Amino acid sequence: MVVPFRINKPVLAGATKVTGTGPAGIPVTMANLFLMGEILGETTIQPDCTYTIQLKQPLEKNTWIGITYSNLKGTKWVPEDFLDPGFRGEGAQQVPQVGFFYDTATAVDGK
Repeated sequence: MVVPFRINKPVLAGATKVTGTGPAGIPVTMANLFLMGEILGETTIQPDCTYTIQLKQPLEKNTWIGITYSNLKGTKWVPEDFLDPGFRGEGAQQVPQVGFFYDTATAVDGK
């Protein structure tokens, strides 16, 4: 079953966690795309296809974040499984010198 990687939006400045959906059992990484993919947090997607990533620090306004799978060792998945465009959220994109992210978002002011 193809479940797209998605970041629940809007993502608010000051947030200490980010939620979304994706394929169950996949380890994922949330990265700061403005800082060459600095890792903001990691988790494994739950059996109900949801995730919550606790961030290392609150998000600043206009921080551009992205979600991607991380180490697939020990899962039933291989990188080639994710070539199906159905896994891509609406913000999916290749970020030069950083990598491919299945969904992206920018932290906005929550006021």
